[in-house]
Amino acid sequence: TTSFLTFGAFAQNAFAASIPYVESQIVFDDAKAVSRDISVTTDDSVVICGSGTVDGVSGLYVTKLDPDQNKVWQKTVYKAGIGNSIRQTKDNCFIAVSSSSHVVKLDSEGNLLWDKVLSGANELTSIEPTTDGNFIICGSSRSDTTKYDVYLCKIDADGNIIFSYSYDNGKVNNEFGKGVKQTVDGGYI
Repeated sequence: TTSFLTFGAFAQNAFAASIPYVESQIVFDDAKAVSRDISVTTDDSVVICGSGTVDGVSGLYVTKLDPDQNKVWQKTVYKAGIGNSIRQTKDNCFIAVSSSSHVVKLDSEGNLLWDKVLSGANELTSIEPTTDGNFIICGSSRSDTTKYDVYLCKIDADGNIIFSYSYDNGKVNNEFGKGVKQTVDGGYI
């Protein structure tokens, strides 16, 4: 099985007004994976998350590549869904959120430290560090059997919930949270 990891911007020039180019592409023959997010680490490496199968184990997939794009390690977290977003923590570990409401923390070598499911959430799509050393998470929850609401949750570095909210606009349409950032005044957008 072969995995393709593609990096670079999809740029355009005068000769190819609508044709993107790939700056770099890497092929790994030891994993079957699809990536969803990539994040630069403090050592100028990158971590990538998505879904994949490594050594017969399928689940949330994470791999780390060094600055020369050599694979340092790769892991899957069994039955944790698809990794949608990943960030490095202050203690040089990695924290990722998934399509099945899992939040996982891996150490600097990719070993699983913990795997928690956020009750009330349906899917987690984005995680970002906050200025106070915690993490803000965005996604969706189900307010009933027919409707989705925006879900926002703050956790500490150990995955403990500080707060969580579901936002419903009072209408019958579905609402999905796709991304969250901290504002300069300490709020979230």
